Amino acid sequence: MPPGKWLIRGVIVLAVVGIVFSLANTFFLQTFFVFPSYTLFFLSLFTVFLAMLSFYYMLEQPVDKSPTKMPLFWFSFGNLFFYCITFFMFGFFTAFVKRSGGLPEWAFILIFSANVGLYACYLISLILNKRENH
Repeated sequence: MPPGKWLIRGVIVLAVVGIVFSLANTFFLQTFFVFPSYTLFFLSLFTVFLAMLSFYYMLEQPVDKSPTKMPLFWFSFGNLFFYCITFFMFGFFTAFVKRSGGLPEWAFILIFSANVGLYACYLISLILNKRENH
């Protein structure tokens, strides 16, 4: 079986494991009344993995133009940037709550800024994609 098929199957298996984990987390670990930090931790880790996989794909199949002119670069960069920050902040949300009663003020500013950066990267990706298709 070619590596591409193994990779696709692996991603699908990880996605299914993530869904099962999310359901198990909701019903057994962190109930409906608790912030689902474990689920967000897994989701962020999975999204970072997929973003890194996209960069690997871009490196394995080089083109003659700059990566910053490619929509996939900006889409992957935005996801990597945002979800690395989210991975840290929401992954340790429960620890922040136990220690200090909630997230510190700087955390909200950081998450908001990362969110703006994510959507800016998505916008750049959409603009570049539209230019490529016309």
